[in-house]
Amino acid sequence: MSVPQITYEDKDKDAPIGTITRTWRAIDANEVKAVVNALAALIGAGGEGINPVVVGVVNLTNVTVNHSFGRTPLVRVLNQAGHEVSVVPVDVDDDTITINFGRSFTGTVIAI
Repeated sequence: MSVPQITYEDKDKDAPIGTITRTWRAIDANEVKAVVNALAALIGAGGEGINPVVVGVVNLTNVTVNHSFGRTPLVRVLNQAGHEVSVVPVDVDDDTITINFGRSFTGTVIAI
């Protein structure tokens, strides 16, 4: 596996911080974890011993992710092709999240 390349472009040089657009793609759970770790280091969110939780999903209609962060995490869901999928987590608490896909889903859930 090659080292993931993360690129970003500031669309508006005068815009406040937080308006940077980042584009990336990963093809498997290990690569997703490497990209998430690199992004976390880039934005400073991965420190203090909190590592992303990456869960592979194969043909499931729902998944529960135990992250034990003690807070509500940021959640990203990628399909098999590595494209982000819009989902709304349910049953969210400070240590777990449950996601209902509505139909059989294969991909990756990332909590950070």
